[in-house]
Amino acid sequence: MAVLRRSLAQDSVVYYTFTISVPFFVLLSLVTWLLPLSPELQPQSVEGSSAGHGGRAHLGQSEPVLSYKAKCWCPVEFTHNMVEYTNAVCGAAFNLRIQGIDPATRNLGASLYDVSFSDLIPVSAGDLKNKEFLPQKESSEFLRLKQEKTDKAWHFIHVKTPFVLFLFAICLTIPHLVWILMSGLVGGVNVDKTLLSAISAGRLDYDSRRRLWNELAHAAGESMRACSWMASALYLLLKLLVCAAVLAELFVVHGSLLPQAKSVGDDLKLMPRSDATIVANNANDALKNSSNMQKRTQDTGYAHKLLLCDMKLRMLQNIQTFTLQCVFNPEISTTSLPSSDQNGSPRDAVVTQARVWEFYEALYLIIQTYLVLVAVVNVVSLLEWLLKLVAAPCRRRRLSPDLPADACLLLYMADENAGPEVARAFAQSGAWGRGEGKESIALSE
Repeated sequence: MAVLRRSLAQDSVVYYTFTISVPFFVLLSLVTWLLPLSPELQPQSVEGSSAGHGGRAHLGQSEPVLSYKAKCWCPVEFTHNMVEYTNAVCGAAFNLRIQGIDPATRNLGASLYDVSFSDLIPVSAGDLKNKEFLPQKESSEFLRLKQEKTDKAWHFIHVKTPFVLFLFAICLTIPHLVWILMSGLVGGVNVDKTLLSAISAGRLDYDSRRRLWNELAHAAGESMRACSWMASALYLLLKLLVCAAVLAELFVVHGSLLPQAKSVGDDLKLMPRSDATIVANNANDALKNSSNMQKRTQDTGYAHKLLLCDMKLRMLQNIQTFTLQCVFNPEISTTSLPSSDQNGSPRDAVVTQARVWEFYEALYLIIQTYLVLVAVVNVVSLLEWLLKLVAAPCRRRRLSPDLPADACLLLYMADENAGPEVARAFAQSGAWGRGEGKESIALSE
């Protein structure tokens, strides 16, 4: 059987399912493999990425940035400038700490301590050191979860989607390979070669053509004497495997791929676009679980934090250390972000561009709709052929119910692929136990 030629032992449903679906999935696999490399659909995010990648943002893009301002209870001898300086230093130390940066590395001269109200104040220096405000552990955990979601998204785009689509094409090829191998092993009537020889007789004159068709029919009848149902059983197996492959692919798309595309896209869309906002949001979550957490503000939705700020201040010729109680109030400001052309940074690996995920959701919806259509057509075709080959009352009009299943298969395929003239000649040949072949069997009615 030629690989690039349509088999005459298949109906149009099996043929078009194979010739359309396999190239369709191979093409989609190639497109989805190359698509992430397209500059038009490269994922874009803002500056501040971890793992050594630069940021990327749209020109004129703005993002809410969270920062905290300190308000400390200062001694009465503090002047206005000293109060402003104290609030600025303690606020800067807090904003550095929630980003995982030690304020001591910036020479601010301020340290933060999380001391519960139930503890005695002042506390010893050793106990105070053990209560230092350190939220960077929670921040790194949040960034780790962010990186895991990013890696999961890129794996879904670059690896899983192209591989699964290519696997779909292979799954639709397997039934045909099984059918070809089984047909060569079990023997029986070779419908494809019989009909191919019958079609090639079209160059002969009328008498020679009728004689050749009659000989082909008798040769097929001799092949059916040993087993009159093998070719029909293999063909029904082919259609059953095609239906199973299509339904399995539909189940995978509907139950796994489409929900995963939606969930991964939603997770990344809801994530903050910059690492500074990520750290601040995570710090807010850490503050909610700490001992001195106050109620959230109605305007920002972020929590206040009450800490001790240990700072040094020069008064006259002396440097004195003050331990002040400070409340840190969250404030959200809008900051315009530069474009990637302005900062000259490479593209980030974080998938945050909405149209990328909308494309993948639409792609799987299209594949799901296509597979539903193919599944319905193939299941209906399987039931039709099962009734035509197995149930004698369901055969075509004037087709004898005593004909073997393989003979019915040959006549049906001849009528569809070789033309009604060949089918009529086979039916009138007398090779199927119908006397001298005087009764016509009209298959095209």
